[in-house]
Amino acid sequence: MLRPSARFFPAVPTLRRLLPVLPLLISLLAPPRALGAEPVRIGVLAFRPKPQTLEQWQPLAAALRKAIPSRDFRVEAFTYPELNRAVSGRQLDFVLTNPGHFVQLKTAGQLSAPLATLAVLVEGKRVSQFGGVIFTRAGNKGIESLSDVRNKTIAVPDNESLGGYQMQAYELYRAGVRLPGDAKLLITGMPHDNVVKAVLEGRADVGFVRSGVLEAGRAEGKFDPARLKVLNPRQDPGFPQLLSTRLYPEWPFAACRPVDRDLARLVAAALFTLEASHSVTNRIGIHGFYTPADYTPVEEVLRELRFPPFDSTPRFTVLDIWLKFRLQIVFVLLSLAVIALLGARLYLAHRRLKAEKKLVLSQSEKLQDRESQLRAIIEAEPECVNQLGADGSILQMNRAGLEMMECDLLKDLDGIKAWDLVVPEDRAAFGSLVRRVFSGFSDTLVFRLKGLRGGIHWLETHAVPLRNSHGDIISLLAVTRDITERRQAKLEREAALARIKRLEGIIPICMHCKKIRDDQNSWNQLEQYITSHSEAVFSHGLCPECAKEHYAVYTGCPGPG
Repeated sequence: MLRPSARFFPAVPTLRRLLPVLPLLISLLAPPRALGAEPVRIGVLAFRPKPQTLEQWQPLAAALRKAIPSRDFRVEAFTYPELNRAVSGRQLDFVLTNPGHFVQLKTAGQLSAPLATLAVLVEGKRVSQFGGVIFTRAGNKGIESLSDVRNKTIAVPDNESLGGYQMQAYELYRAGVRLPGDAKLLITGMPHDNVVKAVLEGRADVGFVRSGVLEAGRAEGKFDPARLKVLNPRQDPGFPQLLSTRLYPEWPFAACRPVDRDLARLVAAALFTLEASHSVTNRIGIHGFYTPADYTPVEEVLRELRFPPFDSTPRFTVLDIWLKFRLQIVFVLLSLAVIALLGARLYLAHRRLKAEKKLVLSQSEKLQDRESQLRAIIEAEPECVNQLGADGSILQMNRAGLEMMECDLLKDLDGIKAWDLVVPEDRAAFGSLVRRVFSGFSDTLVFRLKGLRGGIHWLETHAVPLRNSHGDIISLLAVTRDITERRQAKLEREAALARIKRLEGIIPICMHCKKIRDDQNSWNQLEQYITSHSEAVFSHGLCPECAKEHYAVYTGCPGPG
């Protein structure tokens, strides 16, 4: 990893060799100290005791005086309220504070963009990030995870402290614990050592401090970290201290408004060269300063938790909305226009479909009426009207046809083929009729059919192919009439005619006794011959002439002569 000075001067490697003499160059270029000029005041947030913080950062003032001899520099330690008042009262020129506090002051327009970012020295390693620690007493068995913090008393140095409250609150927020609503906060005030004391004394169940506080307290002999238990411990290969949260950029060094740009440029240059002065950085306990870090992650945490300065809903004008979201607005307007156009087309299509549906329904009703009329006509038809499939299945049949089949309902014929009802002697002719019709021809056939109740019917059918709209033959349509009675009358008539024909021609008869000679050359009485050759039956009686001639003595009539 490049050192900060290497990143600050990436295009001029030779300047790295000039770092030891750069303070001298700055002092030569700086104007001479003006008599009676106001000292340059640097405010440092004291997260440890103020005397200790002031003692730690005094070497920075001396190093800046040496680098910029034209100005006098003074370092002062402040708590949060004190630092806020000093910045708002324009009593300071530069500020070194935690990133959350910096974002709050910068958003309020009181600080410039960061001039540099702090890099500390931990166990001989350069560390440019820090985090937060969540801890409880080592013997507290009821608190083992972040969810156990709910409804407990939490000691924090200040709710504006990024490392002492806001980082930990964000981790608990992600674990489903909302602060301050889900716990009781005990504000101890700065320094962070007060939080450790409150937990060890039992005034709080859980404590929040920034990373490094527990290690520093152990080194100073103030408290034993073994008496404490860290919750949600995290391990980061490049970070050697106890940790419970994500890591965020270290503290920024920023100028207070209004900014003296020349002075700010000289101070920034001096800060970047500070790492070359090992005696100064060792006394401060830091590695130095490097180019400003990106504090967007810090800002996102504050926005997510609605911490100051994002604790109120910002006011937007229409112009603000347009400038920020103009591409989205244009896209939405175009989308709405497309949706409106599609909606209009859909409406017109709907109206057209509705009219077409109405027309179809009207035509369907007319078709249904016609179908009903046709069905009524077919049902009233005294002849059998039926449809057959190519396999002989009975598809449709009117009432007259069902009576011929000797059944009541069409379902009574389910599974029965038409030729199953045809008498065996006529089945071949009936099958030939079906095949001819499905070949596209019309045909007529007289055949005999045996009904379901055993009755024999003589039928005469006229069959034609029934086609669909594509011209394909879909069934056989037949009109069949029952000709049983007509057939019987015809047979009887033929028999009568045959009998009558037997009495026709020349009949040989005896001229005296009136006997008739038959085909066997035998002579028969007249009445016997006629009876055997016809259905006539004779009854005997006397005519008046024969009665006088043969039975006058009985009748009293005078006889002949």
